[in-house]
Amino acid sequence: MTDLRTSLGPIRHLSRHSRWCAALLALAVLLAAVTSSAQPPTGQPYTFTVLEASPTGCCTSPKAINNVGAVIGDYHVDPDGPSHSFIWDVDFYGLFDLPFGASGGISGVNDSGDVVGSFSENGGPTTGFLYSDNTFVTITVPGATATFVTDINNRGQIVGAYLGSDDAVHGFLRATDGSFVLFDVPDSLHTSANGINDAGLIVGEHSGPVFVGNRGFVRNVNGSFMAFDAPFSATSTVLHGVNNLGQVVGSYATHGLDTPVHGFVGDVNGSFTSIDPPRSVRTILRGINDSGDLTGEYLDGETGVMYGFVATLSVRSLVSALIGDVVALNLKAGISNSFAAKLGAALAAIDDQKEQKDGAALNAMYALINAVQAQRGKGLTDVQADSLMSSSQAVIALLDR
Repeated sequence: MTDLRTSLGPIRHLSRHSRWCAALLALAVLLAAVTSSAQPPTGQPYTFTVLEASPTGCCTSPKAINNVGAVIGDYHVDPDGPSHSFIWDVDFYGLFDLPFGASGGISGVNDSGDVVGSFSENGGPTTGFLYSDNTFVTITVPGATATFVTDINNRGQIVGAYLGSDDAVHGFLRATDGSFVLFDVPDSLHTSANGINDAGLIVGEHSGPVFVGNRGFVRNVNGSFMAFDAPFSATSTVLHGVNNLGQVVGSYATHGLDTPVHGFVGDVNGSFTSIDPPRSVRTILRGINDSGDLTGEYLDGETGVMYGFVATLSVRSLVSALIGDVVALNLKAGISNSFAAKLGAALAAIDDQKEQKDGAALNAMYALINAVQAQRGKGLTDVQADSLMSSSQAVIALLDR
């Protein structure tokens, strides 16, 4: 296990003064966003916290968030200067320096604190790396002219993309024994694997000769592919991350490559929610953990600065949204009333200010899951049941932190 707080490797802890300065700068940016007239879209059950790693307030780009709540990513001191990597959680902030004076950055982190990324030395070819247990290991796809590592799961499986001798980008999966599985989405010119969960589900993007822009994909454990395109006649969709509940995050554009870009959360069953922090004109969602916490970056339309952010779910808003989902299904009265009663009990327990009622709320949510399973194939289709199960499990993950 790599301890992100006590590692003697390339992670540098910021001084208390520097950490306070970073926190105050983030707070100042957050207050500016909160006092703005712009507000999150109605029904968006998230609280946004700005992350500003750069001491100049320039550009911060979080890449991933794990189940411990650690966020990793890159920042620039100067927009045209080199990137630097950072690691952040609620009470720790540190810098990750690549060895040998190399340039590059980190892109993925698992719950053990193992980090992955890519680097280049002296203008040479890009190479991937794994940093685990204070050991730096390079990762190169055999025969590739460049290797880009994007994510790692808790089993130690690693994904990314590589540039082949054909000058095309291809996806890869690196197994724990160091062997590689190389793949391309059928009929694509370029394929990039961007995220992987513990079950081995891989998400990413691809482009082809008959489609302008990018399209999202999900690669199943058996090697089959599923297309994932944002609705609203999206002209481009990119999947960046996937959690262990099968929820995916990414970004999409609707009217061309130069138009506003929005973040989203969805799943393979068709669930889709647009996510944009206040004042954002360009949102890139890159990571999601099992509690549904999100991380990414957004371009502030007023300041013109790219900020990083973490978006955390409000459990009450999530339960309220689930009630709305049940109503929208237009189920038989008996089934709908049964589900609503259990969700109402969960809300009542959450709202009880006298004592800790998470246990009662959890019991109500587990009762809902049992009721949903009992109606699968009867009062609910498999797709409806899967969607309600996924949303219920997200609530339970929040309650059970």
